[in-house]
Amino acid sequence: MSETAPPGWGIAGQLPPRIQRRMIAAEHEDRQANRDAETEAARRHEEAYNRHLAAWMASTEARDEYSPMTLATIALPADDQERAERTQAAIQHVLDTQRAQYQREQEWAEQHPAPPAGPPEPLHAFVAEPVLLEPVARSGIGRAMTTRARRLTAVIDARKALKKAELDAETSKHDLGLVDGVTLRRER
Repeated sequence: MSETAPPGWGIAGQLPPRIQRRMIAAEHEDRQANRDAETEAARRHEEAYNRHLAAWMASTEARDEYSPMTLATIALPADDQERAERTQAAIQHVLDTQRAQYQREQEWAEQHPAPPAGPPEPLHAFVAEPVLLEPVARSGIGRAMTTRARRLTAVIDARKALKKAELDAETSKHDLGLVDGVTLRRER
């Protein structure tokens, strides 16, 4: 049974509910025991690490060496003024940088005013026939594709024109003019 499966998964459905509950409780107890063992192992590991660190610091002090903790907390009088000046210079540098950034942003905002408030204009999408541009065909395959597309477009246009001509002929085959037998003359 995996650690991530919810309780009760993998228990046969044909078992009586009382047995199923006992199995779920046993799985829960096993998982709780595993968690307790992991917590205890982590606690023992941390205690051993702390003992090792304390022994190392004691041995450095016994050899008259400074431990890292001592070096980190030593405040020498001559060092305090220099450290304060460096800290103040760093703070001033950050403030100057932020002030310059703010001024650049303000100048940009003045040169690029915000658009007027209100709802945006509706967008229109116009869909047209695709247009193949000549510079696209650079390789042999591209040229072949462009030629084939051009020929296909020409065939489609010719079919449309033929269909339109047939439709016009069908529509006008019964047209006889204004009146039968009457021809229009020019006025003099």
